[in-house]
Amino acid sequence: MLYVPLLAVTALLQFAKNFLYAKFLPVVQFGTLVQYVLTSSLVASWCGLGFSLLAHKLLPMYYAAGRDRDAARLLGAAFYLFMLVLSVVVVCATLVAWIVPSYRIATVVGGVVVVLFASSQYSFQLCLIDIKSRLDFVGYARTSVIRAVAVILVGIAAAKATGSAAAVLCCDAVVTLGLVASLKAGANVRSGLAGNSFGDIVRELRSAGAVAIRLLWLSTTVSVLYSLDRWAGVALLTKEQFGLYALALSILAGFDTVQLVANVSIYPLMANFIGRGHGYAAFRLAATATAATAVVGAILYGPGAWLLKTVIGSFLPSYAAAGVLIPIAMVVGCIRMADFLSSFVILSDRETASAASLTALGIVCAMGLWWVARIEHVVVTPQGLAWFAVAVAGAALCISLTISIVIVRGKAPKKQTRTPA
Repeated sequence: MLYVPLLAVTALLQFAKNFLYAKFLPVVQFGTLVQYVLTSSLVASWCGLGFSLLAHKLLPMYYAAGRDRDAARLLGAAFYLFMLVLSVVVVCATLVAWIVPSYRIATVVGGVVVVLFASSQYSFQLCLIDIKSRLDFVGYARTSVIRAVAVILVGIAAAKATGSAAAVLCCDAVVTLGLVASLKAGANVRSGLAGNSFGDIVRELRSAGAVAIRLLWLSTTVSVLYSLDRWAGVALLTKEQFGLYALALSILAGFDTVQLVANVSIYPLMANFIGRGHGYAAFRLAATATAATAVVGAILYGPGAWLLKTVIGSFLPSYAAAGVLIPIAMVVGCIRMADFLSSFVILSDRETASAASLTALGIVCAMGLWWVARIEHVVVTPQGLAWFAVAVAGAALCISLTISIVIVRGKAPKKQTRTPA
């Protein structure tokens, strides 16, 4: 059970990381850092074309069946495809910078940051997916802690020395890529790159491409939906307001890490249940985990909100105004932390239904926010955006619950009625 305290340390470091960065970054630069992270997340999702999520779904089954070569080929295909699509994106961005001179400096600086950070995040994500799929929970936890500590140390040094969001994220990316290249945890990804021919990679892309695209739709939708409030903040808030809002909502990274910690063991168990035809048992596990995590979140909500507000007020006086947003941000975090049902939906091959429903939700939410801000001319405040994020997270959880119930009812054996002789 060593992996539990190790992953708890990782979650704590994720909570602390952005606060430590904010200590040495001006409010506006911290807002810029969050914009870079949001953009990099979308780039990593789009350039991967859904193959990272496909690996998350298939690798546990491959390793359970002893199909290590198939697993290596999938990892290699995922990374090669990402680099190919990313190269196309870089070429397009370069053309834009060449055609429109006024974008040149911003495109070069932002492009370098986004390319480096997206590449590092995607590579490390593949490593963690591979480790978790092998059920090496201690290795997963150890790798996560090593990266968290290394990134925080170099990030703080960069923030203190330069006060630049770009420098912080570039250092983060270089360290992460170095770990992927050197640690044992990255060996399987590296072997997937070196141990497969071009023909092997092409065959993998052809065989898995359709499923991966469906998963891309889902992952992109979730990524955009859960960051919709911050994209709206970029457009509707002042730079200072967005910097404060970004700090308050940065605590979501900690909640997401806690959810990921729990899912390290829950996801493979659900996959095992579903693989053996026990769909209801998998649903019951997801529902139990959701309910238990929600209860824990409710118990810790009051003390956690007080502690975070106190830390911001005393440790980050420049961000003191963000304290009022912390209780609302914690509601968002607790809802997202408790969502294990979305994993059940993916494992049950209902990603298309989930993606369609969440896309509809995103369109409705975006249009509603646009109507309020641009047509009704209501002044959007950080508090209003935070409550908007609560509504989005709650609605997304309800969608996952509804689809899960439909799945379970569809798989339930029907009672046979006796016909009269």
